[in-house]
Amino acid sequence: DAASPLIANLVYGVPSNDVLVAPGTRGITITPAGAGTALVDDQDQVFTAGNRYILLAHGDPGTVSAFPSLDSRRSLPGIARLRYLNGTSTFAPLEFAITRTNVDRRVRLLPSDLLSNFDFAPNEYELTARDPSNNTILAGPIPITLAGGGIYTVLAVDHPTNSNQVELALFDDFD
Repeated sequence: DAASPLIANLVYGVPSNDVLVAPGTRGITITPAGAGTALVDDQDQVFTAGNRYILLAHGDPGTVSAFPSLDSRRSLPGIARLRYLNGTSTFAPLEFAITRTNVDRRVRLLPSDLLSNFDFAPNEYELTARDPSNNTILAGPIPITLAGGGIYTVLAVDHPTNSNQVELALFDDFD
């Protein structure tokens, strides 16, 4: 209902709070704040009772993906948990790399992919996004600190002005 949206005035790059949605098939409509024209108009998504989902508006206007959030939101003492989302429309796949001395962990994601629960020892690392077809660095390296008990999310999105780069948004326990 546009008169009483479930999430209102969400700022680009900022996640919303969790909201409860009744299970079943639901029509999703996304309208920019203050605009009357919907970017996404009544796109059906199926929500199963007892599951958590991440909805991501990304890529070309009119694209919404619902990711079942298969990861646990449970914090583990002494372990840093990291998940990655590829919200780009340009790079398929996109490679995320977390590095430090004697550590080089990489994961490749297609657009609209989510990978969860990569566990790391608490420490200082560097985060980089690369095009695996030619190993070009698209973002980073960005110094990050992962603390024990922390839950961290990295979202890659298209760069607004440079099609040869991506932006990385850092959520949850990132400062």
